[in-house]
Amino acid sequence: LVCGRSILRGYIGSIFFVGFGIGSFGGGHMADKVGRKRALFAVHAILCCGALTFLAPSFEVYFLLRLVAGIGCGGGIVVGYIGSIF
Repeated sequence: LVCGRSILRGYIGSIFFVGFGIGSFGGGHMADKVGRKRALFAVHAILCCGALTFLAPSFEVYFLLRLVAGIGCGGGIVVGYIGSIF
């Protein structure tokens, strides 16, 4: 996907961590609003959607799916941590 454009490899890692920040912030709010079990299910559904990166036909789709995977990872850590405490 990025053979001729080596600068794009750095963007992939960066967008994952941008999504991780979004998911970390949003996961706690979602757990407060809908409950831990529902939030954990939603975060895992988002993470499964993000895991479809291997099916990406273009760089733009891959980029978007990496963002979604980051959101799922960040939200999963926060919601899982909240669930283990309480």
